[in-house]
Amino acid sequence: MPAPTPLWAAALAAAAASGLLLAGGVEARNLPNIHALPRPSEGSSIRFTTQRAAQNTTLPNGTMVAGSIALTLTGTVQIGTPPQSFVVQFDTGSPVSWVRSNFCTRGNGCAGPRSFNANASSTFRTGNNSIETVTYGDGTQVECVVNNDVISIANVRLSGSAFCAATLIRLPSGTPDTDGLFGLSPPTNSVSSDRTAVLPMLQSSFNSSEISFWYDRTVTENTEGRSDNAGEITFGPRNPARFKGDPVWVPVVPDSPYWTVYMSSFKIGNTTIELDSTYRDRMILDTGTTLAVLPPPIFDPINEMMGGKLTQSGLYELDCSRVSKMPPITFLLGGNPFVMEWYQQIITDGKTCVSVFAKSRQPLGILGVAFLRDYYVTFDYRTAPGSGGLRVGLATPTGENPPPPTFTAKPNAGVRNSATGLRGAVGLALLAALVLAL
Repeated sequence: MPAPTPLWAAALAAAAASGLLLAGGVEARNLPNIHALPRPSEGSSIRFTTQRAAQNTTLPNGTMVAGSIALTLTGTVQIGTPPQSFVVQFDTGSPVSWVRSNFCTRGNGCAGPRSFNANASSTFRTGNNSIETVTYGDGTQVECVVNNDVISIANVRLSGSAFCAATLIRLPSGTPDTDGLFGLSPPTNSVSSDRTAVLPMLQSSFNSSEISFWYDRTVTENTEGRSDNAGEITFGPRNPARFKGDPVWVPVVPDSPYWTVYMSSFKIGNTTIELDSTYRDRMILDTGTTLAVLPPPIFDPINEMMGGKLTQSGLYELDCSRVSKMPPITFLLGGNPFVMEWYQQIITDGKTCVSVFAKSRQPLGILGVAFLRDYYVTFDYRTAPGSGGLRVGLATPTGENPPPPTFTAKPNAGVRNSATGLRGAVGLALLAALVLAL
């Protein structure tokens, strides 16, 4: 009798049958149109204006200062000899690693300031000319050719590394772009090709099979949704200066293509809501997604409690005069409680309030940076026998914790769609793809 199909695999198969998964899967990179999000005034919960964090001048080996795009962390990698530098997003929701090629001629993402020039690298080697085609959850489309060259990450050189040189990059209107993306999905990925996955390359280069993310919660982003110093990414042993106490380790569901953790229930205030088998144990922890994207049995009762009203922008607007009375939401991950207080559930500019939660059309849910940034997050990718399997550690981060927001003008002014709204934002249309195919 054949082994039963894992629930996640059945969900992906169903999505593929319905045309929602394209060419190896819809990866969990989901960046909003940054103009859709309110800009902050004093005491915002999640912030979106310009401010630089203090530089850490004593970074341990394997740690890089990270920038951000729509709150997701980015960092600089070097490829080739002599090295060519690129700013890439580090995304635990994707297995593919790519940068823009100088042969990129198709799509609106080809016009960036930096692109890889194979002819300028003495260590470049052509691969097998295989082509990766990826469609991300935010609608971004990338087509790239697999090649080999020297890659350096956080001052550590990875020889003979595979990466993908993009010849097509299509970005949805308003989505901030990068020079590329490095995929950090689990090494057991069985849905998409992992020929360019970073984790197998890192295992022999760092003395610990861990990657950790620390988010500086005092940093805010400019009007393009970017910051130069938004946190740190550590490859190898965790940086003890960036967290307090011991991490709470949450096991990853075996054979999942994502960092999927066990979750059979959640709480709104003191009310526990159990999930049935269709939605149980399908919560993804993803550094490449800005918001928390939840399937209907989780999203609907949360949004009903919040009183969220869907706007034409795709965001759920909240009444600012009521948000401080919202009860905490507790996600029980691997049986461990992780609480989001009211001020962690909203994005605000001090006048308009919107929810950090979006609605998914599929059984899989994603806890993105809106959730992860309140923790020091470690992805442990050890797969050796006796290692206990993949796991994610969530620890209390060091650093300043911004105070809850205050509201300085008439609350619930409305999510505006004109050029005069919210400090001259061009508009408040959130990318429709935030209602994910996942």
